[in-house]
Amino acid sequence: MYNPPVLLEYVPLVRRLLAASKHPDVVRVGKLGEITYLVDEHVERAEVEIYDVLIASMASRGGPRFGIRQMQERRDMFHAHVGENLLKAGMQWASRQYEIYVDPKTETVVHLSGFYLPDASHEEPDHATPADQARWIFEHPRDSRDDGQRVVELLLAELCRSAAEEHRCGER
Repeated sequence: MYNPPVLLEYVPLVRRLLAASKHPDVVRVGKLGEITYLVDEHVERAEVEIYDVLIASMASRGGPRFGIRQMQERRDMFHAHVGENLLKAGMQWASRQYEIYVDPKTETVVHLSGFYLPDASHEEPDHATPADQARWIFEHPRDSRDDGQRVVELLLAELCRSAAEEHRCGER
């Protein structure tokens, strides 16, 4: 069985950068997660080209927007760092896998994968219909089990509300 290396000299840097994040999920994983690998990886132009092909293929087949968006984010990160070395860390916490890329020269996190990181453009609609809220959840997945449960709860609550209104209307 292959055990990827852990560059121990970079463990404090990765943990410090994650602990300083503004996202609670990133902080929690940075403090409590197990580092399963931490390697120094050279970014090649070929990686960008591979992502270009994968993105084009998924888009031509009408692939999921979320998957295409994730690939595009990774492609853009690789493109910005072609010819450089990045630290690539794999972490596990609560049976979930995470991947972090760090630029050791600038001591910055350049890419996070596996985290739920909401931003202004991805805020869940507050006053949308339950059907629109369910669509939004499917377009912005976080965790398949939790997402599925949220969708079922939304739609069942709407069915119950509709049934209650019909029952009241029938009594008049």
